[in-house]
Amino acid sequence: MVQVAEREGNAEEPSETIRQRVVVVVHGDASYLYHGRDGTAHQADEETLREGFAAAREMEGAEVLVFHQRSANRLLGLVPRDDGTFYHFRGGRLQHQTTYDQNRDQTLAAEAALVRAHRGPTPDSSLFTAALYYGHAVPERPRPGYHRSRTDVRFGIDHLARGFGRMTEPDSAAFDAFVLSTCDGGTPSRIAALAPHAHSLLAAPGDLHLSFIDADLLPAIADATEGGGWTQRLAQRAFDRLVGRVTTAVTLAAYDLDRAAPAARRMAQQVVPDTSTATTGGRHVDCR
Repeated sequence: MVQVAEREGNAEEPSETIRQRVVVVVHGDASYLYHGRDGTAHQADEETLREGFAAAREMEGAEVLVFHQRSANRLLGLVPRDDGTFYHFRGGRLQHQTTYDQNRDQTLAAEAALVRAHRGPTPDSSLFTAALYYGHAVPERPRPGYHRSRTDVRFGIDHLARGFGRMTEPDSAAFDAFVLSTCDGGTPSRIAALAPHAHSLLAAPGDLHLSFIDADLLPAIADATEGGGWTQRLAQRAFDRLVGRVTTAVTLAAYDLDRAAPAARRMAQQVVPDTSTATTGGRHVDCR
């Protein structure tokens, strides 16, 4: 479990100073090990978490709820242990940290319950809201094998989209912006699935290592109040960083989901469905 090196803050901090609510989910129940040019080993999910913590501490006008989905290992091989960690920041301070048990039957149900239990009193409709997911490419059709420690659990883009949909309030219906930091995030099927739950999307239509959209860039766009502008500015800043450190081809795209959804749905219907039941565990692909 990645620790936050600071004391917890006052949970009763004034809510009127909060202008943004941001949910970050980092998938860690798979292999996210990679090596830099100098051969140094990096654990991408843990690095992304630390970037999220740094951003949350700097964003004094935001409430940031961070989730790390870890492997479901058993104590001594017998006793189930919590396989998720939740970090709640508000006004730049850590308010709460706890472990939790992920729900095997409903994707992100446990995370959504924690969001509802801990978010501040200011309604989503009065804030700018964003969600970010970091992980491997999410299958377009549900299949087992995405989670290393729960290989029998079927998972696909519809599960992910509905899970994030549970985190918004009824009067808001959708996030202002969504970041899908995975490979193949900008395909018609994925755009169509996410469209009911967000107004704007930042994703890559091809390869994208989960660490390529740095979470510590969020404070630089903390003044954004509109989803399209937020995703475009984040895409530009992430791209500017990638130019200096990546030698492979990477495309980042910002989508206006309210406008792109109808065309995406039509295109998704024309694609032959992936009905394979093969697991995804050995098929994860990320840029290096």
